[in-house]
Amino acid sequence: MVGKDVVIEGVVTASTGDVGKEIAYIQDSSGGIRVNTKEKLTVGQIVSVSGTVNEAWGEFYIKASTLDILGSTNISPLVIDIGKISRDDIGQLIKIEGKICKIDGSSMWIGEDKGIKVYLSPSLGWKRPSWIKSGISIEVVGILSQWGYNSDGEPNLRILPRNVNDLKIVNTTESPTLPSTGGILPIYFGPFILLIALLTKIAIIVVCKKSNI
Repeated sequence: MVGKDVVIEGVVTASTGDVGKEIAYIQDSSGGIRVNTKEKLTVGQIVSVSGTVNEAWGEFYIKASTLDILGSTNISPLVIDIGKISRDDIGQLIKIEGKICKIDGSSMWIGEDKGIKVYLSPSLGWKRPSWIKSGISIEVVGILSQWGYNSDGEPNLRILPRNVNDLKIVNTTESPTLPSTGGILPIYFGPFILLIALLTKIAIIVVCKKSNI
């Protein structure tokens, strides 16, 4: 396949420069692929790309020679369970949800065991949000990419968020349980009970004084 001239049509899922210099991604119903181009492509554009197939770090890409903009449309990510992500999904815009199990430099891993790597390139002009910490649940949208192979020979898959808006904390806050006094009345009733008791005591004193006159 490498060296073959191709013409493909698809929808832009990552604008030029979103995940790498002079790199964009497009996809159709059969899958997605990286496109290397200096032309500015924007998410949602429908494009026709002519170019030559190349490979880098185990991932195929098209070195574009000509581009034609055919229109525009909306594009939604493929929602997928972390455990079901495979090499067949490389190049596609996907959406996952899970707990951060590890953070190391520009990378973090989402899910149980080894999880899936999410790579935040420091060269893209935005930093990892300060709220990202191990143990929190997070939603990630991004392009599934390959960067070589792991020591076991399996592809080193990683998700490339396009911008900070592709990262969202998952709200897992439960309704708080109000503390109680002796299991009878909530604490916030305490001041009212004290006030009622004080007024009752004052009323008793007044009645007693009147009875002594």
